[in-house]
Amino acid sequence: MSDFENQPSIQNFSDQRDADVFSQEFDLTRLIVVFRKNLVWISLILFCSLLGAYFFIRYTKPVFESSSQLKLDLNSEARAVGFSKMEATMDDYSPSSKLVGEVEFIKSSLVLNELNSIEELKISYFALGDILFEERFQNNPIKLEYTVIDPGLLNQRINITVESPVEYKYSYQLNEETIEGNANFGSLITTTGLVFKINKTVFFSATESKNFFCIVYSQQFTQNYLRENLRVSIENVEASIISVGFKEYNKSKAAFIVNLIDSVYLEKTVELKTSKHEKTLNFLRSSLGKTEKDLLDAEKDLEAFIIRNKSAEIKSLYDKVYAKIDNLELEKTTLLKQLYLFNDLKESIEKEHEIESFSPAILGIQDGQLIKSVDDYNKLRLEMARVKGAQTDRTVAFRRKQSMLNNSKLSVLNQLNKNKHILQKEIYGINSDILELESKISDLPSKETELARLKRHYDIYEKFYLLLLEKETEFEIARAGAIPNFVILSQASLSAVPVFPQSRMAYGFALGFGVLLSLVLVLISYLLDSSLSSLKEIESGLNLPVLGGIPEYTKEKMDVSKLIVDQNPKSQISEALRSIRTSLDFMTNSKGKKKTISITSTISGEGKTFVAVNLAGILSQSGLKVVLLDLDMRKPKVHLSFGVSNDKGMSTLLIGKHTTAECIKNTSMPNLDFIPSGPTPPNPSELIMRDEFKMLVDKLHETYDIVFIDSPPVGLVTDGILIMKHVDLALYVLRINYSKRSFKANLNKLVQTANFKQMGVIVNAVQNIHTYGYGYGYGYGYYENGNKESAGKTFVDWLKKVLKIK
Repeated sequence: MSDFENQPSIQNFSDQRDADVFSQEFDLTRLIVVFRKNLVWISLILFCSLLGAYFFIRYTKPVFESSSQLKLDLNSEARAVGFSKMEATMDDYSPSSKLVGEVEFIKSSLVLNELNSIEELKISYFALGDILFEERFQNNPIKLEYTVIDPGLLNQRINITVESPVEYKYSYQLNEETIEGNANFGSLITTTGLVFKINKTVFFSATESKNFFCIVYSQQFTQNYLRENLRVSIENVEASIISVGFKEYNKSKAAFIVNLIDSVYLEKTVELKTSKHEKTLNFLRSSLGKTEKDLLDAEKDLEAFIIRNKSAEIKSLYDKVYAKIDNLELEKTTLLKQLYLFNDLKESIEKEHEIESFSPAILGIQDGQLIKSVDDYNKLRLEMARVKGAQTDRTVAFRRKQSMLNNSKLSVLNQLNKNKHILQKEIYGINSDILELESKISDLPSKETELARLKRHYDIYEKFYLLLLEKETEFEIARAGAIPNFVILSQASLSAVPVFPQSRMAYGFALGFGVLLSLVLVLISYLLDSSLSSLKEIESGLNLPVLGGIPEYTKEKMDVSKLIVDQNPKSQISEALRSIRTSLDFMTNSKGKKKTISITSTISGEGKTFVAVNLAGILSQSGLKVVLLDLDMRKPKVHLSFGVSNDKGMSTLLIGKHTTAECIKNTSMPNLDFIPSGPTPPNPSELIMRDEFKMLVDKLHETYDIVFIDSPPVGLVTDGILIMKHVDLALYVLRINYSKRSFKANLNKLVQTANFKQMGVIVNAVQNIHTYGYGYGYGYGYYENGNKESAGKTFVDWLKKVLKIK
């Protein structure tokens, strides 16, 4: 009894088996094993990701974008007809700012409102499919002629089902009420909120889909629809190129809308230019009429004077004086004309009337600052006109523009007053000069003086009339040549490839997502997998020799451990056990000597009993007599392996209830016997610690060459360690993908604590054992290579094996 009293304490032996897996060092080999274990799940994830992308592309309505390119001509039209002063300030604006202005103009309500009257944008027709619906744009099989009475019907579906070539059924929702009925094609129907008639078009076919619906849109809905899907962007600042694009489910509709916007933009551009020229021409024509009347009056007065006096000559003595007076009078008239126009311009600005017709070139203004101020004021007024169409007077942008306009107005008025004061001073000086010259010729006859005055007036009116006539001609030419300031480089065409969803992007994203999810799965599996995954991992850091590995048994589901080496002597398992038998001979190095061998594991389920039964069978095939003792009395299994009762065995033998001869059982193998554990005793450890156990082993050696003991798991009870201290060789079983990594550390601790010298490890359930070159003799092809075990395997069986489905 004393031999058993000083055994090492194993009370807390298994405390480390649930050690934190995150503290383990990175192991590339284990990562590869984990990857292989999850290969089916990874394939399934990738397949599902790509399948999801396929269904996403298949059942998502494709969005197409059609676009056109416009090249803008930013050169001044007025400069082309010689009005350089009118456009002197245009160079202050950069090409990019001008392009931005055109972009905003295209997106403005001024252009988009024109599209509200287009019939194709007022109503849409759709054909219903099994899952999706398709808009029938410009190929609609039916046409709705309608008058909407109740606005609540706008933007609502009107369902139409073709019953026959002459009859259809309609239905729609209005104020939570379903309105439905049957009607004939071409007949006028009056229902709640709607008066309509449906006609068939040339695209109608009795064989196509019979379910349609149409939607009549409100103007606000159309505006929002256009703004949300319209894209206007500057494509190239240096080349002044703008791109106009539109996104739509129907590619034909997208191209139609882009070309329509280009047309409206062209019309509005020409309209604005023509309007500006027309206002200027109206002013010129008004001035021409008044000047022409003054010229005719002066001509009549001159003719009457000549007829009355029969003379039109002026004394040469005073020609020079009269020439000076004429020049002064002409200069004075020009200044008076400018002063008159300044007054009109000031009055128009103060009353906020239209001033586009007061062109700085017509006024003859030489003050560059005033020209710029008038031009800026005109531009601000035009911008205010645009802003009023899109914003209210409460918006910040509107108030900012109004403030800028007021400041510009004040600046123009101040400069006008300044120029008027200068003109008045100049006129006063000219009057003084004229009086001085006229005093010199006061002695001339009054008739000659009157003649000179009449000629002077006539010349002045004639020159001014010719000037106005020239300006009118120039603006007529400009108006006649009013063309859009852009060229369509490429019209919108039907897009062959949708912008959404894009197949490459969808599949690429799905593949990337699948790979990422697979990596996460592998990483989580790696971090959470605390089991030993390979022979290499078991050998690494283990202080015991690995005697060999046993392949995983896959021929059938085994509820209990069985003896299989007698039925499959050439299988991989049999050859692996023979290799282990050879390793045992090298370890014991005592050929012909009686041996006592124990086998144990850390916990139940690692295959300890299976290895014990079949290894004992392999040992008996070498001519040795072997007896297998089942000392796992708490959870006996050996009797189940051979299919016998467990009413008597080691427990009854050790207490003297039965004899050895009564307990020994024979097997199908002639040299292999076994003793079952017997009924479970209340004190298995005490039975093993008795001298009767050692005496029993000695007695069995009289008959048997090898006493093979199936010990209890050492991680659960102390019995196994007690037995291991009194055997010639202790075997320890670890199972791939079942035994925890902490078991290896516990095993090293056990060897160090108990000081076991003759001890080896057997690895169970090794996969692809032929790939490991350990030199134990089971990697050669003279045996059946497990073909009997794997015969008849299907893909489902393989999948169940990988997924560990029993």
